[in-house]
Amino acid sequence: MSILDSIIPRARAANKQIVLAEGQDPRVVEAAVEVVRQRIARVIILATEEEISGASAEAGVSVEIAGLTVKNWLKAEESEELAEQFYRLRAHKGVTRVQAREIMRNRLYFGNMMVRAGLADGMVAGSIASTPDMLRAAFRCLGTEEGINIASSCFIMDLAQPSPAGDRVLAFADCGVNPEPNSGQLVDIAIATCETFTALTGRPPRVAFLSFSTHGSAKHPLVDKVARAAQLMRRRMEEQGRADVVSDGELQADAALVPDVARRKC
Repeated sequence: MSILDSIIPRARAANKQIVLAEGQDPRVVEAAVEVVRQRIARVIILATEEEISGASAEAGVSVEIAGLTVKNWLKAEESEELAEQFYRLRAHKGVTRVQAREIMRNRLYFGNMMVRAGLADGMVAGSIASTPDMLRAAFRCLGTEEGINIASSCFIMDLAQPSPAGDRVLAFADCGVNPEPNSGQLVDIAIATCETFTALTGRPPRVAFLSFSTHGSAKHPLVDKVARAAQLMRRRMEEQGRADVVSDGELQADAALVPDVARRKC
């Protein structure tokens, strides 16, 4: 069973409202219609009249469907209030009201501020926008959750066949945001990824801190950094009473994923 098979029923029950910011993309419009058709979520597409007309025609779908709203954010009545909220949020950084109004013309900022204002439960974008643009908008409008010291990303891999250890779903982090985290940041990334993994799968996480060394088989400062992170992770979990989180490291990928290799190397 795919991980989506377990996520979709929970999404239907939650009935969240999601902003899809890039309504100029036919793929986004097609996905929006399918999400609403399957009752996975209610959807707001950000698009001008010209954009939605062209994108829906190219996708071969109609957006005239209950549960789907097309919003021209450039003309939206919420624009002034969202600009004011953004001004109050970023005034300490030198943002003026005039600048805030101009920033709200950026669909990524508008969508994120809708989430901040409670007008939507989440926003999805990135089919066109670059990762740096996505991250900047999210950081400036939403920031990080309380207790999260560093923002990070993780990739969820839903395998066609189970790994040798029997796992169908793996989470890899951080593959998109932090190019060179230190040991403490690696721990923060691991903890955030554990939370995401459990939220999506309902399963307790098992964490491998990956390196090109397994338990000291190679000597290098980068190995030392990962080994320290593994030690810090175990200490942090013990302090928090998190017996559900099992972690080890430093490990090479084969030792982390293949039990026979782990028995030889570990």
